[in-house]
Amino acid sequence: MTHLIAHHHKKAKMMQILRYLSLVAVVCALVITSEFAYAQEDSAAQEDSDLFSKEQPALVAPNVAPFGADTPAAEAPNADAVPEAEAEEPQEPISEILPYAHLAIIDKRNATREVVTVKSNSSVVYGHMELTLQRCVRYQSPHVLEHAALVQLSEPRRAKQPLFFYGWLFQVQKALSHPEHPLYDVVLLECRAKVKQATKVKKQDKKKSEDQPKDTEEALD
Repeated sequence: MTHLIAHHHKKAKMMQILRYLSLVAVVCALVITSEFAYAQEDSAAQEDSDLFSKEQPALVAPNVAPFGADTPAAEAPNADAVPEAEAEEPQEPISEILPYAHLAIIDKRNATREVVTVKSNSSVVYGHMELTLQRCVRYQSPHVLEHAALVQLSEPRRAKQPLFFYGWLFQVQKALSHPEHPLYDVVLLECRAKVKQATKVKKQDKKKSEDQPKDTEEALD
């Protein structure tokens, strides 16, 4: 009986030794595999480095003369060479201030039209309205030659707010600025440099002025 127990213990101990040896063998195999993989990666990296160094050309320092050394003179231009076409300079827009403005005044009550020529910094009177020209300009717009007049329209007889328009009138683009008045309409015809005679300031007779309404409100009544 004692012999059997000793044999059993010996067999168990041998089994433990075999398990330990197998575990050591597995660990050694893993270590060897990882070392082999690292060696392959290093070899591939070395091959790539060698290939890159072979493909890249050698860097050559530029041949630069030392500071202070004589430099060769610039080559003279070839007389037979055809010069390049010079770039055309952009043309500046035409802008000219003219002393006179040619305007048309339309009376909406009786559909009459009167053309007046006004000098800069002067005025004309038509009915209840006084027209003063500040400036007249002729300039080149993007598509057409434009005329513009800076005018002041007022009713001196009106007690409250006699000035009803102050701004630019345009010959072509009339919709940009248009005076709003129930009786009169003013249209710019053109700006002029010279005229035979400017329209004089109209003075109404006292008898006629007494018969006429004092302002636009009375004229509309």
